[in-house]
Amino acid sequence: FVPEDIVGRADEGEAPRCVNHLLTSTITYDLDRGRETRTLGELIVDLAIIADGRGGRFDNSARHKDLKRHGLALVANPSGAGLVVAHDHQGLAQLFHNTRWQGGVWSAVLKRLPGAFATKNAVRFHTIQKYGTFIPLTSLPLALDQVESDEVAEGGVAAGSNDVNDIGVME
Repeated sequence: FVPEDIVGRADEGEAPRCVNHLLTSTITYDLDRGRETRTLGELIVDLAIIADGRGGRFDNSARHKDLKRHGLALVANPSGAGLVVAHDHQGLAQLFHNTRWQGGVWSAVLKRLPGAFATKNAVRFHTIQKYGTFIPLTSLPLALDQVESDEVAEGGVAAGSNDVNDIGVME
């Protein structure tokens, strides 16, 4: 059930509020030296900076795996890098629990962001594949130039890539 008052109306502020909730939500993840709690926005910025230094390829580090465990994946496609938010994922269900975007409403609302679209093919979220919404990193309110280089260096960069060249627009 998707509440009509959220999805059906033309409130331009709904998608930015939803993505703000997502990016300011915190998760605790594992590092070699222990556990750390950060916002999803911080994690995404760290991974985007690492990818920029690797020619746009996203790594398979513990940070990215933890992001995927929450239903989020950073991908590269011909039009640029972006965040794929799973349409149906327990990690996201927990993050949006008791909000106006719970019950999968986040998926319909996030498609309103500039350049966002439903993926044509399933995207890998750690051990499962799901369809999602691709959001260009340029449409997210992230300060990609505000990250300290020592923060990015922590945790290292593993070999591998999460390039997705054929996610396309769902018809």
